[in-house]
Amino acid sequence: MNGSADDDARRHERMRRRTAKLDREFAFSAPGGGDCRPTYTRGEAEQRASTLLAKLPALPAIVLEASKPAGASVEGLEAAVEKDPSLAAMVLAVGGSSFFRGDGPPARNLAALMEQVGTAAFRGLTFVAAFRGIFGAALPWYGYGERGLWRHLVGTAVAARKLGRAMGLHKLACETLFLAGMLHDIGKPTVQGLLDSRAPSAEAASQGGTLTVLEAELRAVNMTHTELVPLILDIWGVEHDIFAMTEHHHAPQRAGAHAVQASLLQLADVLANLAGTGLEHEYGFSNVPLEKAAGRLNLSLELCRSVQEELGWTVAEIATEADSAAG
Repeated sequence: MNGSADDDARRHERMRRRTAKLDREFAFSAPGGGDCRPTYTRGEAEQRASTLLAKLPALPAIVLEASKPAGASVEGLEAAVEKDPSLAAMVLAVGGSSFFRGDGPPARNLAALMEQVGTAAFRGLTFVAAFRGIFGAALPWYGYGERGLWRHLVGTAVAARKLGRAMGLHKLACETLFLAGMLHDIGKPTVQGLLDSRAPSAEAASQGGTLTVLEAELRAVNMTHTELVPLILDIWGVEHDIFAMTEHHHAPQRAGAHAVQASLLQLADVLANLAGTGLEHEYGFSNVPLEKAAGRLNLSLELCRSVQEELGWTVAEIATEADSAAG
């Protein structure tokens, strides 16, 4: 995206408004006393984040076509394929994984794939393929290697859809949860971009893993990945129903009418972290206990652990299909 001065000003104003309502329960003090000074003041963090967001790539034509309210058209897909044949090949390859196609045969083209999986699932599938490139960089502060964040997003999305189905939610709601899973942590690259040589390590910022990722981010750069997600979704034009689920997946009680969906997303995130999807080492921040996250939804630990066990091979299969398309 080009990011004109007016766009920068609007982004800065949106951040300023969010700052005014930010709940400062994550005070800048370490457990047991002692101050922790973030690298930036809040205003500096906003300005730097705005500059980074201005460089955010636009969503590919295939994703935009799939995101139309009425769903993609055959003609629109054909035009999008001409613009980005490599991404089209990746969408087709990822759609050939058993998670998406089920017991059906691999589709021969995108129109057939959309008919096979449905328009809502097809949309989520395009995000899986597009994000492999957009969010493929390593994020060492969070413990993600190359394409580690992408794998974590896929794992959370897969778990969210499985949990939604286990709760008996209708298909569209489950696919919305899948999409929210793909979007929930897309603010992390911006936080990683704010870090410099003055910033504390993740271990130091999290007090040796005793603080949550949000607390550690605030201690390091005075900004959290969750407050950045709605700004990114706004830039991309993603519908606002997704905002509350993603922004509050670490605090579902704040999601209002979307508290159940945010709770499902939080549980999916916990399961993806426990499964280690995308992580080069053990998750380095304090996490909500599985028992608590599952208890909010009255879901059994047996079900949750079953979903967790399936994540490893499901994400691995999707990644293998994507890698084969990438060449």
